[in-house]
Amino acid sequence: MTKKISLLAMVLMLGACNSTTNSNQFTSTTSTNSPIPSTSPTPSTVAELPDLQCQGEVPQAVKATLGEHRLAKESDFVPSIRNFKSSETPNQKFTCSIFSADFNQDGLKDYAMLLVAEETADFRFQIALNQGNEKFERSLVKDYRRITKPEEGVIYTSMDFKPAGEKGLANRKYSPLKAESSEEKTYINTPAIELWKVSKTDEPPKQLDVDSLAYCSEALYFVEGKQKNFAVCD
Repeated sequence: MTKKISLLAMVLMLGACNSTTNSNQFTSTTSTNSPIPSTSPTPSTVAELPDLQCQGEVPQAVKATLGEHRLAKESDFVPSIRNFKSSETPNQKFTCSIFSADFNQDGLKDYAMLLVAEETADFRFQIALNQGNEKFERSLVKDYRRITKPEEGVIYTSMDFKPAGEKGLANRKYSPLKAESSEEKTYINTPAIELWKVSKTDEPPKQLDVDSLAYCSEALYFVEGKQKNFAVCD
C-alpha cells in the first residue's frame, strides 16, 4: 500500500514539472517574438535654422521668399565698398549679405538679406520674417536700381546688424532720436539693420566713393510688430 502511494506521488510530481516547463517555454517564445518598445527619442522633423552673421547660405525654407533674386556675393558690391577698410573698426566687413536675428521679437529666427535680381542685376534689401512651420514672409522690402554694369559690381549700399543693447545709429550726432527718450531706449533694446544711403531720400548716387555712399544711414527695425525706420546724415 505504501509503495502504491509513493508511486502515485511520483507520477503527480512529474506531471507538475512537465506543465511548468511547457509554460516557461511558451512564455519565453512569446517574449522573444514580441516587439521591444524603443526608449530612444524621436528625431525632430524640423531642421534647426542656422545662425548667419554677414555671410552664408540662404536656408532652404527662406528661399521661397527670394523670387527671381539670389543672395548677393562680395563681387556684387561696387569696388569702393569692396576695398573699404575702416580705421575705427578695422575688422568690420562692408560686403555682408545676410544676418539672422529675431527682428520682430516674436521668438522666431528671421533673416535680413541683400539680394541681386538674376536677370536685371538690380538689387534689393528684404527681411524674411519667420511665420513658424518652416514658412517665411517678405517684409521691409527696399528695391534699388543698378547704375553700373553687372561685371563692375552693382550694390552701392552696405548692411550692418545692430544687436539689441547697442546704440548703433542712435549714437550719431544728428540722430532724430532724442537722448534718453523712450524712442531711443526702444531702439537701443531692439535688434535692427542699418543701411548706407546717399541722402534721406532713396535717390541713386551720383558718385560711388564711400564718403558719398555712406553720408547717410537708415535704421530698419520693428516695434510691437510694426515696421519702424529713421535716417541719419552727418
